[in-house]
Order: sequence, then C-alpha cells, then structure tokens
Amino acid sequence: MPSPDNRHPVAVAVEWVSRITAIALEILAFIWLGSWLDSKFGTRYWTLVGVVVGPVLGFWHLLVLTRGPSQEKTKRGEDSRS
Repeated sequence: MPSPDNRHPVAVAVEWVSRITAIALEILAFIWLGSWLDSKFGTRYWTLVGVVVGPVLGFWHLLVLTRGPSQEKTKRGEDSRS
C-alpha cells in the first residue's frame, strides 16, 4: 500500500505543473527543431516529422509519469504480494 503524500497541496500542484510544462516543452521542441531543419536545409518534411514525433513522445512521457506504483511493480515482474 502506497504511503500517503504528506506534502502541502500547493507543493503537489507545483510538481504536476512543472511536469506538464516539461512535456509541453518537449512537444514544442520537436516541432521547432523540425521547422528549423526545414528552414536550414530547404526541405518541407522535418516539420511534419516533428509534429508527429513530438506529441507521440510527449504523450508517452505523460503516461510514464502517471503510471501508478502498483503498475511499475507489475511491469518489472515483481510479485504484488511482497
């Protein structure tokens, strides 16, 4: 059984805001990088790659962050009774 979080609710909220901001920046960074590569090399496909890869990786990161402790143990193959 997970231990309760004894931190102030504002501290928990700030932690989640920073996590979500980091994910948003990851998504935007891929889009910006694709756009920059297109302008540097005169191509038109890197922005599209950034638009696809950025959100996919960002949402994957969000799913990893929101995974509960019991799911982490199951993923590692540990016995849930221990």
